[in-house]
Amino acid sequence: MHYTKMAAVACALALIFPLKPSLALSHDSLIKGTGPAVYFYSADGLRYVFPSEAVFKSWYPNYTEVVSVSDKALENIPYAGYVTFQPGSVLVKTPQDSKVYAVSRYGVLHWVQSEQLAQFFYGADWNTKVVDVSADELHNYLMSYTLDNPESYSVLTEMSYGVTPGDDIRPLNYVPPQASKQIYAVAATPATLTFEANHNQAVAGQTIKLTAQAQGNSLPLTDLSIWDANSHALLKSCGANATCVYAFDAPAYPYASSYYATVSDLTGQTATSGLATFATAPVAAKLQMSAAPQSVVTGGRMSVDSQYLDNLDIVSHRVWGMVAGADGYIPWLDCGKARECSGSAPLYNTTKFFSQIQTADGQTLFSAPITVAAQGGTIPAPVLTIVKQDTSSLDIALKVPAQDESVGYTFLVDGTDPSDPPLAMCQADCTLTVTLDAPHKLTAFTWVGGLYQKSQTLNVAP
Repeated sequence: MHYTKMAAVACALALIFPLKPSLALSHDSLIKGTGPAVYFYSADGLRYVFPSEAVFKSWYPNYTEVVSVSDKALENIPYAGYVTFQPGSVLVKTPQDSKVYAVSRYGVLHWVQSEQLAQFFYGADWNTKVVDVSADELHNYLMSYTLDNPESYSVLTEMSYGVTPGDDIRPLNYVPPQASKQIYAVAATPATLTFEANHNQAVAGQTIKLTAQAQGNSLPLTDLSIWDANSHALLKSCGANATCVYAFDAPAYPYASSYYATVSDLTGQTATSGLATFATAPVAAKLQMSAAPQSVVTGGRMSVDSQYLDNLDIVSHRVWGMVAGADGYIPWLDCGKARECSGSAPLYNTTKFFSQIQTADGQTLFSAPITVAAQGGTIPAPVLTIVKQDTSSLDIALKVPAQDESVGYTFLVDGTDPSDPPLAMCQADCTLTVTLDAPHKLTAFTWVGGLYQKSQTLNVAP
C-alpha cells in the first residue's frame, strides 16, 4: 500500500522530467515500464524498486536518468526487493515513535540516543533531515547498535560507502553488527571555562551573581554546573547550555565561601574552573547611613545622607543604590574625600542604599543598607508614534520622559533590547526619519532610576 502511494508521486515527477527512450540496457541504471514505479537495475541483473520519492531523492537529484523500457523487458528482469536510503543522507523515524535513526550501509539503522549526538552528526539543523517512514517500510531495514558517543558514526564515511544503490545492495545472509566495530576518530577539544563573581565583597542583602561560561569545545556539552567549594553542594545545573548564572542575596555577616564551575561533553571529558570567592562585608559602626522619607510616591524626591565618624584619612566616599532587576550597583553620589556625603533625587524604583568608604590605608568600609520604597504613581517611559510612511522611508515622533537626576537620555534601537544596534539618541522630544531598506523593529529606551523603560515596538517594512 505504501509503495503504490509513493510510486504515484514518482509517476507524476516522471511526467515533468522527460525519460530517456529505451536503448540497450546497462547495469547500474534507472529503469521503468509503463507503470509509475522506478527501479534500480543492478550489476547482478536484478531490479530493486524505490519505495518512495524520499528514498529516490537521497540518491539522485531528479528523474532525468530514468530509462523507459517495455513492460515485457521489465518483467524479464528478476525483482529483488527495495532500495533503502543512501547511507548518511537522512535520519528516519516512524510517525508512531519519537526515536530517530541514522542510516548505515546495507539499510542498517542505528538509534541516535540524544539530540546532542544528532546535532553533532548532522549539524544544528539536524531535525530538518528527519524523514518519516511507514512501519511497513521500516521492515526493509535491519537494526544495529545504538549511537551513544560521537565516535560511533560518521556521516561522511557512511556516504562514501554508497555512491550508487549498487554499492548498498545487502549481501546474502548479512547480519548487522550489534556492537560498534568501527570507531570514527573525532578530534575532541575540551571546553575552557571562565568563572567569576560580580562582587567579591558586599554588604548583606546585595545580589551576588556567579557566571560560568564554556567555550572552545569541539563536541556538544552535556552539563555545565556551579558548585559551592566549601560544602561541594550543587548550586545550579544548566544542562547543555554554554552559559550558567547563579544569583543569591549576600547572607548576614560573617559569611565567606568559594565557588567553582564544572563542564562535561559527550565523550565524558570534564573541565573545572578556578575558584571565585565572596565574603559578606562587616558593617562599619562609624559609617552611618540615613534616608528620608523612607517611602515616596513613584517619582517623588528623597534624600540620603552618609557620615563617617572616624578620624582615618579617606580616599573616596560613595553612595550606591541597588534595584531589583538591575545589573550591578547604581552610582548615586560621589563625594570624593568628604566625610559627609548627602544629596536628594527623584526615586522611581524601590531602592536599597548603602555607602562605601575607601580609607588611605586600604580598608573598604560599608554602611548598613537602608531601603526606600517607591509605590503608586507611574514610571515614565518613551512613546513612539508613526507620523508618515511611504515605500522608502518612515517618519516617527519620539516623545521622551522629562530628564532629571534619575532619568537619562532616550535612544532608539533596531530591535527589542537596549543592546541592539542604536539608531539615534534624543535629549528632548524629536522626529526621526528611518530608511526602509529592510524590515525593522523600532524600540525606544530610557534609563529611569536604575532600570530601562521601553516604548512599544514598531514593526515596519518597505
